[in-house]
Amino acid sequence: MKVWVDRVGMLSGPGGSAYRGSAPRKHAGEYSDFDTALKSKKSIIRIREDDDHLCFPSAVAMAIEWYKCYKTCDEPHVFNLIRQAYAKKKLSSVSVQTLKKLARDILKVAGLTERPCGVVEIAAIQKSLPDYQINVYAGRGGGALIYQGPEASRKLYLILDEVKKHYHVATSMKGWYTFPYHCEGCDKFYEVKFLHRCKSAYQKCRDGCAHYLNS
Repeated sequence: MKVWVDRVGMLSGPGGSAYRGSAPRKHAGEYSDFDTALKSKKSIIRIREDDDHLCFPSAVAMAIEWYKCYKTCDEPHVFNLIRQAYAKKKLSSVSVQTLKKLARDILKVAGLTERPCGVVEIAAIQKSLPDYQINVYAGRGGGALIYQGPEASRKLYLILDEVKKHYHVATSMKGWYTFPYHCEGCDKFYEVKFLHRCKSAYQKCRDGCAHYLNS
């Protein structure tokens, strides 16, 4: 009797690659510092750090224009213009001024003036944008959810740098935290799709949750 033994290498999980020699993907907290993570993550749109207290409304404006560009097919947007604002050195550039105008328009509709934005200001801006849900996460605080607006189909994700009191846009929370799945309903990150047990009433999550379907 002959016995054949095959040696099979284990596939790596979401933190690495199945190919030998490939560098594993890093979680945001695994970088040497927060600024390095911002520069390295393709899922982040960085917002300019100017002395005008417009960073939060600028981040919201950028997130809205990104949503219109990539999530809808028939809404006009200026995302391709304002996305260049961070790299511009001159405040007078068209991309910078366009972004700041959008930010000031958001403040005006919300009944606010140019000032640092905390929870009160965020809530006021959220109230003026009923079609969107604003979600703010702590960039240096282990991914804690700082603020979440009322449920809406259009979701905006912002990352707060707690040290600089500055906001950036996350186009993909999965990309920022390096997880293959993110449930928007219960705000959970997970690695295996059918092992996620959603505790919310979020329909999309329920449709993909084996535990719920089998309960």
